[in-house]
Amino acid sequence: MHKQITDQDIFGTAGINTLPPRKCVRVVLLDDESRVAVLYIGKHDFYTLPGGGIDEGETYEQALMREIEEETGCCCEIQCNLGVIQANSLAYDYTDLSMCFLARTKGKKGIPDMTQEEIAEDTQVQWHDIQETLRLITNQCVDVLPNIKNERYRAMLKFIQKRDITLLNEAMSVLESIKAISR
Repeated sequence: MHKQITDQDIFGTAGINTLPPRKCVRVVLLDDESRVAVLYIGKHDFYTLPGGGIDEGETYEQALMREIEEETGCCCEIQCNLGVIQANSLAYDYTDLSMCFLARTKGKKGIPDMTQEEIAEDTQVQWHDIQETLRLITNQCVDVLPNIKNERYRAMLKFIQKRDITLLNEAMSVLESIKAISR
């Protein structure tokens, strides 16, 4: 998969930002019961998939392992690379390149190591089946989320929502293909 999300997709306006993108990893993380890890940001009543930026000197895979352990408290094993989703907003001066993965937890679930910002936003890890995760992310209305006054932040959440929906749909497609092959 190689998907680009632009202002046209979100706002119906043209334009491409030429700034270098922030490089990130995103993951559909499955547990032993095939439930998906989803972060719930209580302060904003917003759901998103785990992942984050790549630190200096890290590979995508190393960043994924670190982010998963920090945000979910789990160790994981990468199942496959799902491709790239690039978010690009000229209107909000935003570019993000997310390398996307499908992974499974390895061992017992631990306790997340949240940042102060994540704690302040009341971020929690939840586990839902993949259809429920897609429903939660799809049905949240970013325009009416509580406690968000910053219009740029609200716009970024629209890109995040679209990215996560795209990633979940790709993961479901791959999981269906794996199921069909194993039959």
